[in-house]
Amino acid sequence: MPDYPMNLPMNLLTYLLEATARWGFVFPQERSLQRAIALAFGILCGVGRRTITRAISFHGNTQKDWSADYKVFSRSPWEPRALFHPILEQAIEEQKLERIVISTDDTRVWRNGKHVPQTQWHRDPLGPPFQTNLRWGHRFLQASLVLPLYLQDGESSSRSIPVRFEMAPVVKKPGQQAAEADWAEYRRQKKEKNLSVQFVLMTQELRQRLNQIGHQAKRLFQVADGSFCNRTVWGEDWEAQNVSVVARCRKDIVLCKRAPGQGRRFYGQTKFTPEQVRRRDSRARWQKALIFHGGCYREVRFKEVTRLYWQGGARKRPVRLLVVAPVGYRTSKNGRQYYRQPAYLLTTDLTTDTLVLLQA
Repeated sequence: MPDYPMNLPMNLLTYLLEATARWGFVFPQERSLQRAIALAFGILCGVGRRTITRAISFHGNTQKDWSADYKVFSRSPWEPRALFHPILEQAIEEQKLERIVISTDDTRVWRNGKHVPQTQWHRDPLGPPFQTNLRWGHRFLQASLVLPLYLQDGESSSRSIPVRFEMAPVVKKPGQQAAEADWAEYRRQKKEKNLSVQFVLMTQELRQRLNQIGHQAKRLFQVADGSFCNRTVWGEDWEAQNVSVVARCRKDIVLCKRAPGQGRRFYGQTKFTPEQVRRRDSRARWQKALIFHGGCYREVRFKEVTRLYWQGGARKRPVRLLVVAPVGYRTSKNGRQYYRQPAYLLTTDLTTDTLVLLQA
């Protein structure tokens, strides 16, 4: 048995030991399991950078043979996403979730070494708006389970627990002197290994995992930002998979209704955008909903237009548009009132109550 840290509170230590002990099905051997648990504690409790070397140092094994610790990550046959299976099952059972809300987005982990595999230059999201800064690192696709803690006491904000964290590198572009075959292979991989394709595969894998653990009747709500509102994601038949995708969309996408009559024309000739829906009161009326946001229940105004068609994205699959009005706020008690930007949400779900979608 590895040496576990004794400076943690006993209740927290007991909980972490119970949680990591459920990894038994992930590793082929018991010794690999114990070594992985020890490294997990070292990475969690060690001071400084979260590296394998720091985890080994935390247990005082710097003067011992450390090759077995590195072989856990290079030779031991185990699936990283399986580490999240006990977390997903336990969270759903303890919180008694009727609806499963997953929020997915890409994130970056910055690196210093230029020879680390699958590292690239990425835009720094914390850079100023007037200057695009680049940083060297990895790109990951992260999915988190949203826990509605406000349902218990009416004042606790929701918390997100990561349930997937998978690497999603950008396909490397060939040089100017590359052959035509290299460019053809680059274009093929760019279509097969982009972020939207990985988003679709991850959502389908999560849906299959939920079905395996007995939650096939519970609907999966996949919430994403505008980068996933495209033809690749919206071309899937999510309704048949018991999945609802809710994503931000641009204010200038072209939408339409179904063409009237029995002719061959499918899309209506009258086109409009989400911004026009927000500005024109004749197309839809403003409604009010009470949702929990920012530590308390707040009233928001929204417009809803259902059974629309997005010819450039979802094609002939009907979609639903939700336009949320800007929310006013003040920086001081007697100061002037400012307004945030409006939100334009597109969803594949045509039947779920609007309050549930807005809360998600």
